[in-house]
Amino acid sequence: MKAVAEGIFLQADLNCELDGNPFSIKASNNLIVVHVPDLRTGMRLVRTCPRSSRSFRAELHLLIDWLRALHSTLELRVGGICVATIGDYRTMSLASLLGFKGLLVRPIAIARIFFAD
Repeated sequence: MKAVAEGIFLQADLNCELDGNPFSIKASNNLIVVHVPDLRTGMRLVRTCPRSSRSFRAELHLLIDWLRALHSTLELRVGGICVATIGDYRTMSLASLLGFKGLLVRPIAIARIFFAD
């Protein structure tokens, strides 16, 4: 997979819409940011992503492998707050204990969204 990723440079600035709710995807250098306005839109986006016959875990591991090969990181931001980061993380977290070694979930950030004014 590393040979496939040699020399690839990501750059994107996409404004998208899902069921009338806007979201954006921006990529520059080695950071890809998916910004959704609220958790409901984020969950809907994850649920509507096309999937193969593989499980969610297998799909996530495939995404992590691609991001590692591209030396990139993907951030999921809800209302401007980063709630999850996918990439090459080796730190211990709840996600790594559950077998998702490339996923960093930020529960405090998620709590901030729920308790925001």
